[in-house]
Amino acid sequence: QACREAIGIGHLELRADGSLDWLARRHAQGWRSHYERLQRGGRVTGALWLRPRRALDRSAVRSLHAAADLMAAALANADAFDQERESVRRLEDLDRIKNRSIGTVSHEMRTSASAISGFANLLSSRWDRLDDEERRDLVTRIDRNGHSLVSVVEDFLDFSRLERRSPASDPPPASLSDLVATAVDEGRDLSALAKRW
Repeated sequence: QACREAIGIGHLELRADGSLDWLARRHAQGWRSHYERLQRGGRVTGALWLRPRRALDRSAVRSLHAAADLMAAALANADAFDQERESVRRLEDLDRIKNRSIGTVSHEMRTSASAISGFANLLSSRWDRLDDEERRDLVTRIDRNGHSLVSVVEDFLDFSRLERRSPASDPPPASLSDLVATAVDEGRDLSALAKRW
């Protein structure tokens, strides 16, 4: 404000974009004005436009140049800050996705490992009481859970490779109905096996 009064500026406008179309409109309207391009790194980032109350002397023009340089630096800093903030937001999103994925992978690994351990324990502790069909069924279950465990580990490694190359996206949704159906089938079969002994 003090600078405006000292230089004798009636109207002052700051535009923080590279388009200078609005300046051409001001000149077309016949406004006697002065403007300074705001440049940083060879790129026009905006403009400072003013309508002085009187003709600007050399000292006032130098002051405007200096003010334009400071404003260009401030706009460049604000732009850099916005870019940094966006980078931080993306990294936080990636961290949330990674934590969610690790939790899911850990749960899936525990589930498969527990099933393998439980079926193997059941098979070894009741070997003499099981007929061949029941043994085959338990071995099939151990094998299926082993494949499931390998699949989870491979998915985890794929995710890790993907993360190193580019930002990860949300993991694809799992079919809840398929997961529930599998859990119910395995629970029902285990329950039937347990009742026989």
